[in-house]
Amino acid sequence: VSIGTSTSVDQRISDVVCINNHDGFFVGSSDVDVRHVVTANNRSVGFHMDNNGPTSRVRVHDLRALHNGGAGVLIRASTSVWTDISSIGNGLNGISFDNTPNGVILVGAVSAANGGAGLGAANLVTDVIYLIKDATSVDNMGQGLELQRNGHTVNNVVLANNGNGISHFGYSLQGGAVHSRHLAVHHNGSNYQRDLFNNNTNAALPHVFSGVLQVTDATYSCNSWGMPFGPRGHNKI
Repeated sequence: VSIGTSTSVDQRISDVVCINNHDGFFVGSSDVDVRHVVTANNRSVGFHMDNNGPTSRVRVHDLRALHNGGAGVLIRASTSVWTDISSIGNGLNGISFDNTPNGVILVGAVSAANGGAGLGAANLVTDVIYLIKDATSVDNMGQGLELQRNGHTVNNVVLANNGNGISHFGYSLQGGAVHSRHLAVHHNGSNYQRDLFNNNTNAALPHVFSGVLQVTDATYSCNSWGMPFGPRGHNKI
């Protein structure tokens, strides 16, 4: 299924199954509402949402990306809302943000047993704004959740058993000014327990953790540069 560039508004498509193709489902247009899609066993990307400009207004609900050869879900759309998304058993990243402009909301996501990162990857355009809420990333070969650039909000997320190398973490923060609330991060990495990694060295963009933060081991599971935690001034959680 391919939806190309269009000047029409409020395009709607629902109840689609894409199996055994090259790419399963491709959207390159604005003002699109996609619901109830299964994309499985495709050779490349299961569901590919391309970059459609700063006013693309894309909404995706109830998407299942299963056992595709590339990424399960590739998001390159700004001002997009994604709800009830599952990406399981894909060859590369489960849900991948790639060159994504501002305004991505992801609520209710499961990313499991994928060959790359569960959630995240490179954002190379500008500072982005993500809301990631009620998400689970488990048993992926890469990072559990990787965020680059600045200004995200992460709420109610479980990150467990991700990573097959010492450079992989459950939660990897490469930007700044991320507000994280209620996280459970356990048993990530291979040779070491590597749950939380913070590489922010910009004191003007501090990260904020609130609510519950559970890690495997409070001494060895967390690495932090440039971010003291409150009045204690510790670099480890």
